[in-house]
Amino acid sequence: MFARIKGILLSPSREFDAIAAHPSSINELVLRYLIPLALLTPLATIVGMNQFDLAWDGGHGYRVAKFRIFNIGVMNFAFEIVTVMLIGFIFFMLMTANRPRRNFLQAMNVAVYGSIPLMLSGILLFIPINIVISMAAMIHSFILFWIGVQKVMLIDEQNASVFVALSMTVLFGVSGIMGAIAGKLGIF
Repeated sequence: MFARIKGILLSPSREFDAIAAHPSSINELVLRYLIPLALLTPLATIVGMNQFDLAWDGGHGYRVAKFRIFNIGVMNFAFEIVTVMLIGFIFFMLMTANRPRRNFLQAMNVAVYGSIPLMLSGILLFIPINIVISMAAMIHSFILFWIGVQKVMLIDEQNASVFVALSMTVLFGVSGIMGAIAGKLGIF
C-alpha cells in the first residue's frame, strides 16, 4: 500500500503504467485505499472541532454544537467515499462511444489512485485554514487523473484534458445537487 502511494505521488506516470498492467480489484481499491484514506478527513475534523472550536469566535470560525461533531465526521467520511466512487462512475460513463468496451475497473483505479493526494491532505484539516493545502492537493489529483486516464483508460493525450475537465464539471454539479438535497433534509 505505502509503495503504491509513494509511486503515485512521486512517479505517477510509471505507477499508472504498473496499474494499467495489473489493475487493483474493486475490493482492494475500497478496502486498502479508499476506506483507510477517507477516514483521515473526518478524524482530523472531529479532533479539530473538539480541540479548537471552543475558542473560535465569529471572526475566526464557526461554532458547532458538541453533539453534532461526530455526525459531521461521519457525513464527511460518507461524502468522501461517495465522491471518489462518483468520480469512477463519471469516468466510466464518459468514456467515448467508439471504445468497444467501457471498463469500470479501469475507471475506478484512476479515480481512487488519482484521489490519493486529496485524501491524504485531509489529515491536516484539524485546523480549517489548512484547506489551502487541500486545494493544492486537489490540483495534484487533477493532474493524476489526467495521467491516469491516458495510461489506464487509454484516452489519448489530445482528449485527456477535456475528459478530466468535463468529468470534474459533472462531479461538481452532481455534488452541488447532492449537497443541496442533504441540506434540505437536514443531514448537514
